[in-house]
Amino acid sequence: MFLFFHSDIIKIWRKCYNFRMSKIPQKLQALLWSSNVDGLNIEKDATLIINKVLAYGDLEGIKWLIDNYGKDKVKEAFLERPYCG
Repeated sequence: MFLFFHSDIIKIWRKCYNFRMSKIPQKLQALLWSSNVDGLNIEKDATLIINKVLAYGDLEGIKWLIDNYGKDKVKEAFLERPYCG
């Protein structure tokens, strides 16, 4: 039987989460007009990316958000850290 400590679970989750993260699609460049998608960091710029895609994107863009960030992170960015700019 394996015993996992909270820190071990977090490390495993982060490894899986980072593996799941993909490059920002070029088709989202039009929504992120203030930045070059190649220069954005998918983790550090998550709030900007999520809010711009929710505001100006289509269902395909929203699906990409959920696939890459998960529903909870998208919801948190939208409700708790709205981007106004």
